[in-house]
Amino acid sequence: SVYGEKRISVDVPAASGEGTEKVEYRVWNPFRSKLAAAILGGVDNIWMGPGSKVLYIGGACIDSTAPAEAVFAREVKKLQQDQFKPAEQLTLEPYERDHAVVVGNYRAPKKDK
Repeated sequence: SVYGEKRISVDVPAASGEGTEKVEYRVWNPFRSKLAAAILGGVDNIWMGPGSKVLYIGGACIDSTAPAEAVFAREVKKLQQDQFKPAEQLTLEPYERDHAVVVGNYRAPKKDK
């Protein structure tokens, strides 16, 4: 594994319908995965079904003098200006100090014909 996380292998019915095949799952550690921390922290709806793709945008705070909440608000405002519609925001404590997750939808601007 890339990050040294625990893995679990299980036998599942093979796609061909004959026999079984092994499927490996990674144990989510909320101290290493911000998505796991968000789910355990109580995010209500992440709109993810099987096979979904997730875009993770990490933002670094270089202004350590500003309160974390002010940095979060400033970054959410930038996302809104880029057509991202936030639906929910929560901090990732106790798993990550001064980190937050924002869940929402992105709507690309319509192209002129």
